[in-house]
Amino acid sequence: MHHIKKIIYLILNKLISYFDELKARNKFIVYDTHVHPFEVLGACDRECINTETEMHATRAPSLLEKLDFSFLSLIILDLLFRWTPGYIKKNICHNFTTNNYENLIREMDISRVDYSVLVPVAPITNIDKFTPYRKSERFIFIGSIDIHNVDVDSIEEELLRQKREYKIQGIKLHPNIQKFYPVPSHNETRLAEKLVRLYELLNKHRLYALFHSGVSYLPHEGTFEKVSYAKLENFFDKEGNLFDYISMPVVLAHIGSYNVSTPNKYLLNKIFQRYDHVYLDTAGVSSDLISKIINQRNSDKIVFGSDAKYFNIKYSIYRTLCALQDTPGGLNDELVIKIFSQNYLNLLRSLK
Repeated sequence: MHHIKKIIYLILNKLISYFDELKARNKFIVYDTHVHPFEVLGACDRECINTETEMHATRAPSLLEKLDFSFLSLIILDLLFRWTPGYIKKNICHNFTTNNYENLIREMDISRVDYSVLVPVAPITNIDKFTPYRKSERFIFIGSIDIHNVDVDSIEEELLRQKREYKIQGIKLHPNIQKFYPVPSHNETRLAEKLVRLYELLNKHRLYALFHSGVSYLPHEGTFEKVSYAKLENFFDKEGNLFDYISMPVVLAHIGSYNVSTPNKYLLNKIFQRYDHVYLDTAGVSSDLISKIINQRNSDKIVFGSDAKYFNIKYSIYRTLCALQDTPGGLNDELVIKIFSQNYLNLLRSLK
């Protein structure tokens, strides 16, 4: 076991050293396009959040990360959520502190990240919680709308407020937490009207949409329930797919496959073939899935993301670099710069 750990450590250091050298040579900007500095599942109350003023920014990767989000790790995760909800809740809460700002800056420095895109999920975490983060130019904001509790006529006003106060570039939508289906017609009439209006306003005000995609485990009556509004299949409809409603860029987090043991590669390929404005982020999925989904045709539609603070940013970079090694073209400078920098920069430029 000691020898295995040593080999993994050497590979990690080799890849990170390559990343450092490439960054120094090409002066490219590294974007982490998916960061939750605050807990968004609703698993933590004030009492259980870690109140330590310091947290070790180089904390060890989670078991899920060490197992590379493999099929086995997802089975283990499912059992833990079902049978040890108290342990899961404690583990989630421990990674969020009352001093998130300094911890995040430090972890970004250690991980070679220049800019982080901060992601709220209303109503659990509203964008106004991010007010202290406005003092740094290293954060990009996307907003969030409490879709169930906003009047359809108030959506534009709230979007414009967030755009004015936080300069939001997009909106986060989390079908599982916010309990809606991505295709408006799959919801009851009132909610469908709000979604249609929101999508229209994203187009009008040139904001991109970051959708959670896949399965989530959410707290419910002392345990966790498996919620699937955001399964990739629910983004499609015989009459009209979600991607037909939004002409601005759409980013599907987690390569459409969060906590999904058998990703729907047919639908992923369909997205690449039909929709030029749809991107996928690498947060919280296996290096195997990342490497299998990337080819020469779609490499300009993948962006790097690390997700919440229970995942390690540096290890997320390492896992993505491992994945790029196994792509048909292998690890190369052009591909790395695309995934970690140029693709997201192109997305932002398309909003102008």
